[in-house]
Amino acid sequence: MLYLIIFLSIITQIQSEHTKTYKKDGLNNSDYIYFQDNTFGITLYKNPCQIVETNKIFREFVNQNIQCNGKWCYYTDFECVNTQTKCYHVERVIDVSGNEFYPECKMVAGNLVMIYGKWHNELNALSYVDAQAEKKEILGNKYEQIYSTINECCVRMINHNRSYNKCIDADNCDKKPNITLYIILFPRAFIAVFMILCRAVVVNRKYNRMNHGRYNYHIT
Repeated sequence: MLYLIIFLSIITQIQSEHTKTYKKDGLNNSDYIYFQDNTFGITLYKNPCQIVETNKIFREFVNQNIQCNGKWCYYTDFECVNTQTKCYHVERVIDVSGNEFYPECKMVAGNLVMIYGKWHNELNALSYVDAQAEKKEILGNKYEQIYSTINECCVRMINHNRSYNKCIDADNCDKKPNITLYIILFPRAFIAVFMILCRAVVVNRKYNRMNHGRYNYHIT
């Protein structure tokens, strides 16, 4: 009997925890119960690697470009009053608290979407692993696309060694240093510096000779 209890306890711990919303509605996203599918940053932004520092910025961008038509809309906007949960919240699909990527990589627009506020709060109450597992189930292929996008953005940020909030569009972010230009300019710069130093040495010697001749004479 004791072994059975231990076995059942282990099985219970292995099984993922789920939110109340998931237990009630399952995988059904009809009427956009969980999320409105045209609010993903990976499709809304020309450059999904653009840094979005605050939820307010993303919410305003979404409201400017999309009309809310899901179950939790505030008229036709994605708005929440105070701490209201029956509305759409801004959500980072791959949470910043995880260790899959650098935190900066998860601040990109491609990691954002509008989701049901109550579900959002319930996800925050789960462990990181369980919350991500449930998101993956609900979001389906979009989750994999977002994960892949973040990975690409992170690789770019490391390779270019610069922050993506300075990038206007993907073309600018993809620009690489012009190696040919460096090869041409570096020798010229070196020669110019060398010539300046040589000139300074010559002038200094002439100055010293003049001073030596001026003060080394005898009074007769």
